[in-house]
Amino acid sequence: MKRSKRLSATFVNTVNVPGRYGDGRGGHGLSLLVKGASTGGFFKSWAQRTRLDGKAANVGLGAYPVVTLARARQKALANARIVSEGRDPRDRANRVPTFEQAVETVIGIHAENWKDGGKSAGQWRASLRDYAVPKIGAVARQSG
Repeated sequence: MKRSKRLSATFVNTVNVPGRYGDGRGGHGLSLLVKGASTGGFFKSWAQRTRLDGKAANVGLGAYPVVTLARARQKALANARIVSEGRDPRDRANRVPTFEQAVETVIGIHAENWKDGGKSAGQWRASLRDYAVPKIGAVARQSG
């Protein structure tokens, strides 16, 4: 199957030959990986090849069609910016909140629905601050 140097949405949707297909120059290392699926058909996923601390590294960007070509390009550009700042886009600390941060987010979401004029929000904050945050406040969610 002949294709242009840059990926197109049509190509991504119809490609049925296993392999890795790059997005050409200026694609920030974006590629589509096509594998045969055990149930028949094909599994397609996005990856980005980049250099971190002088070493080649792959960054997974998600599976097609959940992650479209346009979204994969956005993610690749965002990761390229992170790398240019000297950071690692795979670093979960950049994306996953700590327990303490999550507590504030969840209380903020629910506080407006509590009927006691904010008393519950204060009680939740105090209880979690006194008992849970000292133990696990700095812990980010673990994968798995």
